[in-house]
Amino acid sequence: RKSEEREAEWRNKHNSVEELSSNFRSSERRYEAKIAKLEQSLRAASENAERQVQDEVRAALATARQGLETELADTKNHQQEQEATINSLEREVTRLTNQVQDLQ
Repeated sequence: RKSEEREAEWRNKHNSVEELSSNFRSSERRYEAKIAKLEQSLRAASENAERQVQDEVRAALATARQGLETELADTKNHQQEQEATINSLEREVTRLTNQVQDLQ
């Protein structure tokens, strides 16, 4: 009889251990799934942040380029105006030089 009681007690303990083990494995799978989901969310957030930074850098570069192109065009226009003024002054100097020579 004691042997049967011990065997029953052992079976109960064994079943409890099996149940605890099964519960642990089930919890482990749930946590692994949660971890995988969090890792996926983190990757997606990281990729989105990287894309956003790249877009902002592209926009800043485009703005800077546009500013530089405008500045270059303004500089060329100013240079052309200066060259026109120099040409006009040279013509005036030539005209005045000719007048002086005519007067001599």
